[in-house]
This record gives sequence, structure tokens and C-alpha cells, in this order.
Amino acid sequence: MNGDVNGTVRDNQVGNICDVYNTDQMNAMFWSTGISYLIVAINYVLRVIIIMLVEYVGIDTCSEETKSVTDGVFVTQFFNTAILLLLADANMQNQGLGWLFSGT
Repeated sequence: MNGDVNGTVRDNQVGNICDVYNTDQMNAMFWSTGISYLIVAINYVLRVIIIMLVEYVGIDTCSEETKSVTDGVFVTQFFNTAILLLLADANMQNQGLGWLFSGT
């Protein structure tokens, strides 16, 4: 334990503890914001791909094409967002994939 016998913490140790805390806070904020932007970017790319695929199929009416695009984009983005957030927030240390999702 850092500190004197009576449990008080010295001034130089408080600075080190605060530096570690601030660094951890900044890393957490950076990664959570970065993952949010990554999800938005991936969803945009998936939306463009779905629209191109539906146009390639060549559906007869415009309303059927619009419905197909809307359904495809909704399902794709829903599951993509759910899976990415699950992987980003999950504790994978004991799942065999800990080396991939270690967070360090």
C-alpha cells in the first residue's frame, strides 16, 4: 500500500494516482467515441451496399424497391449495431478470444 504507516498518502503519490486516473479516463472516452464513429461509418457502407444490391436485382415497381431497401437497411444496421456494441462492451477474457478483445 502506498502511504505512511497511518494510511495517509504522500503528495507525490497523489499526483501519480491522478495521472493514471486521467489517462484511463481519456483512453475510455477515446475508445468509446471512436467505436461510435466506427459503427456509423460501417452502417453507412452497409447501407450503400444494400441499395446497390437491391438496384442490381431489378425489382419491378418503385414502391417494392423502396420497401426492399428499407427492410434490408433496417435489418443490417440493427444487427450490425447490436453485434458491434456487444463485442465492444463484452468481457471476452475467458472466452478464448481474450487476446483479440483484451482492451490493451
